[in-house]
Amino acid sequence: MVMIELPETRSATEALIDRLRDAGEKNFLVYSKQGRISLGVYREWAAAEMRRQEVEDLGFKTLTRERYR
Repeated sequence: MVMIELPETRSATEALIDRLRDAGEKNFLVYSKQGRISLGVYREWAAAEMRRQEVEDLGFKTLTRERYR
């Protein structure tokens, strides 16, 4: 899973979402209770790392984490 941690305030979160949209990102989900924005879940670690790098190249700090069911 590739994600961005949410800022502490709602206004900062809204600004982050606006920045994502302004950067052309459309494929993300906001999980406010979990405190993150999901940028995708990938079967292959390499695909997740490629996505992480794409988003970091746009200026966002991302995290990559294994997802277990």
